[in-house]
Amino acid sequence: MVRRLGRVEMKARRVVEGFLTGLHKSPYRGFSVEFAEHRSYVPGDDPRHIDWKVYARRERYYIKQYHEETNFVATLLLDASRSMIFASGPVAKLEYACMLAMAVSLVVLRQNDAVALGIYDRQAGAYLPPGTRLPFIARLSDLLERLEPTGQTDTGQSLRQLGRQIAGKGIVVVVSDFLDEPDSILDGLKQLKLRGHEVIALHVLDPQELEFPLRGHVRFEGIEADLRIFAEPQRIRDAYLEALNRHLHVLRLGCTRAGIDYRLTSTARPIDELLLSYLATRRKLRRTAG
Repeated sequence: MVRRLGRVEMKARRVVEGFLTGLHKSPYRGFSVEFAEHRSYVPGDDPRHIDWKVYARRERYYIKQYHEETNFVATLLLDASRSMIFASGPVAKLEYACMLAMAVSLVVLRQNDAVALGIYDRQAGAYLPPGTRLPFIARLSDLLERLEPTGQTDTGQSLRQLGRQIAGKGIVVVVSDFLDEPDSILDGLKQLKLRGHEVIALHVLDPQELEFPLRGHVRFEGIEADLRIFAEPQRIRDAYLEALNRHLHVLRLGCTRAGIDYRLTSTARPIDELLLSYLATRRKLRRTAG
């Protein structure tokens, strides 16, 4: 089982060891027993949920799944476009995003709540429906380990497509470098908000993207487009930072106006520090609101 969980999941376990609980006090408390669908039995599932009538017909084990089995569902939507492979240091944006997704999943599952995962680039990709038990973590870890960034980014279209796959209301956490047109990004996030979800946008950038410390003569190559530019970074640094800050300002302001929680982080920041700080801020805001 440890081997199946993989490198990403084991690192994430260290991140959340002794971690804070209480990510969210759900407004949708209560358990539902409305049948949703069957899925194949996985070792570790509760045998009480086996549908024996289906077994009698097919001689295979299937588990009954229900809507809203837990207090809430946290759906993680992960950007797997090619820009996410960039890394100026030991950790690429995609690896950081996977670690972050796994850490959040473990925190949520420790509270007996459910987690779902969606992958996107130009359009919606793989989607894991909500799960609550260890076998789900194994499937989640396996998907993240095998993730290969492909294609360009179309945040608006992808989030609209994934939004239609999310049943009920809950928390949706979008993890991306948001290197896309701001209008497209905000439109996609707002569509999730209009569906009744609490939306959290976690903006992940590399330190080099945030600070642009390069010097000398540099050849810049496009990751999502076939572009090559030779430049002296010190001559264009001010213009680059001005454009970046304008982009960040538009995203931050648009999210604030739409009631979307926006957070910017660097891949150099330890994930446990990021999550501890974020959860502490949320807890303080809840006390203030109360």
